[in-house]
Amino acid sequence: IEADFYSIQCSDWVNIVPITDDGKIILVEQFRHGIQDITFEVPGGIIAKGKTPLEAALDELEEETGHSSAEFHSLGAFHPNPAIQTNLAHLFLAKNCRPAGGQRLDELEDIEIHTVPINEIGKWVDDGRVSHCLSLAALYQVRNRFPEIGI
Repeated sequence: IEADFYSIQCSDWVNIVPITDDGKIILVEQFRHGIQDITFEVPGGIIAKGKTPLEAALDELEEETGHSSAEFHSLGAFHPNPAIQTNLAHLFLAKNCRPAGGQRLDELEDIEIHTVPINEIGKWVDDGRVSHCLSLAALYQVRNRFPEIGI
C-alpha cells in the first residue's frame, strides 16, 4: 500500500528530575503554546549541537531553576513519539540540588519554579497538574529505578 508519511525532524531533548537536598522536587511552570495553557513539568530542553546529554542536563537545570547538582544519574533515553518524530529524550535524576545563583532564562522563556515535597508529587500527577508526558516518564523512571526516594 502506498501512502504519504510525514515525520518531524527534531533535535534530541533532555529532561531532569531535580530533588533538593531537603527532599523536594523542583518543577517549572510555563505557558505551552500547543495547548494554550500553563503546565507544571520537570526542567528540560533541546540538546545543543556539540553537547552531550549530561552537559545539556547540567545547563538546563541551572538555566531554568537556578539550581545545580553534583549527583546526576541517567534514567535512560526513549523515543517521545516514534510515529512522527525522529528524536530521543534523555532522562536524568539530579539529587541534592542547591541554589546556584538564579535562573538564566532564554529571551522566550518565562518560567516560575515550584518545589513540591516528594510525598505530594503523586497528587500533582493524579489531579492533572503534571500532565506533560516527558515529565511523567521521568518521574516514573525515578520511581522505578530509585524506589528509596519514595515517589
